Formats: sequence, C-alpha cells, structure tokens
Amino acid sequence: MLPYKKKSSSPLPEGKKTASHSHSTGTTTQTHETKSSANSSGLDNLLQLCGQSSKSTFLEVMSMYSNRSSISKHGEGRYGEVFTDGQNVFKSVAVQNGLLVKDYEKQLEALFAEAKISQTLNTLRTESEHNFCSTFIKTSRICVCSGPYTDDLKRAKEKWDIEHNSRNSMSLGGQSFVVFAQENGGQDLKSFKLLSFKEAQSVLAQVTIALAVAEAAFEFEHRDLHWENIVLNRNSSETMSFVLDGEKKDVKTYGVVASIIDFTFSRIKIPPSSNGKDVVSL
Repeated sequence: MLPYKKKSSSPLPEGKKTASHSHSTGTTTQTHETKSSANSSGLDNLLQLCGQSSKSTFLEVMSMYSNRSSISKHGEGRYGEVFTDGQNVFKSVAVQNGLLVKDYEKQLEALFAEAKISQTLNTLRTESEHNFCSTFIKTSRICVCSGPYTDDLKRAKEKWDIEHNSRNSMSLGGQSFVVFAQENGGQDLKSFKLLSFKEAQSVLAQVTIALAVAEAAFEFEHRDLHWENIVLNRNSSETMSFVLDGEKKDVKTYGVVASIIDFTFSRIKIPPSSNGKDVVSL
C-alpha cells in the first residue's frame, strides 16, 4: 500500500535529463573557494523555496509526524531512499559531495525544480473555476536537512538493506539532504489488483483528465509516467471532481482513487505571479 516502487531500476539523477543529455568531461579543476561559493548559492535557493533560514535536522523534521515508531524503508535509488510511516511517505535525496561545481549545481537545480513543481501541482488541489484536480500526490512538506538520520530511520535502513542485500553506501553524516514528505497514495498500478473493467476505465479517466488539467494550467509534462508512478487506493468515494479550462467533469471512481507521483523528470511553466515576475519554466 505504498506509492513508491521497492527498487528503482534507474538511479535518481544528478540533474534533469534532456533530449540531448550529455556531460562534459573536460579537465578543468575548481578551487575549494569557488566550489563553496557555488554550492552555497544553490543551497540558499533551495532553503528559500522551502521557507528555511538554515538546514533542519532529521529529528526536527520527523518529530512533526506521529507514527515514527512504525517507520520502515520502502525503496532506494542511487542518491535517495524512500521511507514510510503508513500515512506518509518520505523521499530523502542526498546532495552529493565531491562533485565538480557544474555537476553539483546541476543536481541542486534539478532538486529545486522537483520541489517547485511539487509545490505548484499542490495548487491544483485548491478549488478553482478554471483548473482543479487532486490527482497529483499531495506534498505536505519539503525540507533541506543535514545528517545523520534519526535512530528510527537508521534501524529501518539497516533492516531493509540486509533483507535486500543493498550496497547503498550513502553517507549519513556531514551531508545535505532534500526530504519530500508526501501523503501515502496507496499501491502502485503494477501490483494493484483491479477487479473490473469499470475500475480500470475509471483509473484511465482520472489520470488522463488530471494530466489535461495540469497541461492547461501549467503546460505540465510528467515525462516519466509508467505504472509504478501511478498509485491507487480503495475508499468509499463515488466520484472525483475535476475542472478543466472552466468545465467541470465528474468521474465515477467505483471506489478506486488514482494519484500520480514522482516529478523528478517533469517540466512545467509557472505563469507570472502577482509580484510581476516573468513566466518561470522548469
């Protein structure tokens, strides 16, 4: 009943993928002073986006949630791990040390974009006469943290790593992390058992209309939508409501509600805000 795949088949990226995805392998070196300045700038942008003046500790973040005693690790990627307490999911992405400035900054830019996209998609959950949907997973909090993990996270990590023979060597101290706290949307479509054609039809309609709403509002593209990035849960709801370009649409759920997750590779265009800033494309 969890919204993340147990083992990522591809690593969490250091930066966004593009159609012409390539990296320079030049031999130019960077001084420690220059690197520190660049890293500080990227982290400052992330901190500002997250509403922080400084990094939090994992204890400060996890203390906000009541089910810490039941926390377990659910999966991992090259630079990140996913934990859950049953009600919430926590994706912890390590900001890698030891990279060249340009690669470090690319990773920070990618994390900034994912955080901003998550926050922007949250706004679609607010009732609106123009565009509205609640299908994109709700992100309750995004924080920049410093290690080490709390004891409960360490125990969950060690248990999962032993059971899955993980060789994850990610440092837990002296390192920065970006933590995405999100609602638990349920079980991924790959492993979820649909009981009827009507349920399958409803899931397709919910996902399709949600993508249309986000595209209309923000020219949104998910860019990595597969059956492990669609999660489902059963509840007592009968319909899901959407507003697409001012037109209200109700979809029968037959008790199955879909959510779309993982905006690592997504693209979005944020319209000018009330303070007069230009359109922002991510």
